[in-house]
Amino acid sequence: MFMDLALARRLEADGVYGNQLIAQVWPRVNPQSELDVLSLENVIAMYGGPEFSINEAVGLGMEGPMQPEVLDQIEAFYHQRGHAAVLRMCPLADASLMEQVMQRGYRLTELTSRWVLELAKWQSPLEQKDPRVSALDAQDERAVLKWSQTLASGFMDTESVGEGQSLTLERAFCAIPVGTPVWAHVDGTPAAAGMLAMSEGVAALFSTSTRPSFRGRGLQTGLLDWRLRQAQGAGMELATIETDPGTVSARNVERMGFRLAYMIVKLELPVPTLNR
Repeated sequence: MFMDLALARRLEADGVYGNQLIAQVWPRVNPQSELDVLSLENVIAMYGGPEFSINEAVGLGMEGPMQPEVLDQIEAFYHQRGHAAVLRMCPLADASLMEQVMQRGYRLTELTSRWVLELAKWQSPLEQKDPRVSALDAQDERAVLKWSQTLASGFMDTESVGEGQSLTLERAFCAIPVGTPVWAHVDGTPAAAGMLAMSEGVAALFSTSTRPSFRGRGLQTGLLDWRLRQAQGAGMELATIETDPGTVSARNVERMGFRLAYMIVKLELPVPTLNR
């Protein structure tokens, strides 16, 4: 397996599809919460409010030269909502994308490592599945709530999540048709959670989170291993996951057999200020 444009297109297309699924299930999960979506050819941009974690456009420049009109539409979509235009750029995207964002004054705000693993050749470093890990029954509303709270608590770095905290995104993850929510329990207490989504031969592992008091117990490794075994058994060809560079999570996925595919670049263009 070589890290080339064809593979990058496949991985980025999977990301676009994942966001499309979230947009599809959102009205069913929370009819009172609006999720604005801009769908263009091979590109999707989403806006779910100022605190929404995936206010970004995905898939740009992967199928050829970047058309200026597409960037114009994305910028208008975000700026009209009072939010910076946010782009996730693959380094294998067409060079015209980089040229245009430089001309327009975008600034780099974040780097994310995208990892890939060839499942046909993968052998787990663990002798057996971690018995603390299991799939969630997504039809059990009480379990979905606990899973969502567990996932959110890890990302918020807090032990518990209050009833007033919006969990619509977490619930949307549970509702996507190609998804499998997974969690780990310690002495009967939900301690860590994560997602697996499988489509077109690609298994995406994402939103892995451990509550602060349960970190350092190998739960992330157990969640990774469980999902990779599941994906391999389902006949998936590739697995992919994202991490922040140089983190414990990055070391864990590398130990599990992933190799670095490329760095995802996040770029932002602030809302224009009117000259007085």
